Amino acid sequence: MAITGDEDIPFTLILTSGFGSFEMNEECAEFLNKSVGKYVGISGRTQIRAGVTRPMVII
Repeated sequence: MAITGDEDIPFTLILTSGFGSFEMNEECAEFLNKSVGKYVGISGRTQIRAGVTRPMVII
């Protein structure tokens, strides 16, 4: 099992659908557009295999 998120990297970057030539899901795009200007928390921590942990954005 490997847990990421403790690396010495000064920022978290989460890429969603809508990157490159792929369109973002309309519901997701609408939600993010309505959230402009709000405070946000981002966790880029992941866990590989058992007990999968995904990156998250909390608005």
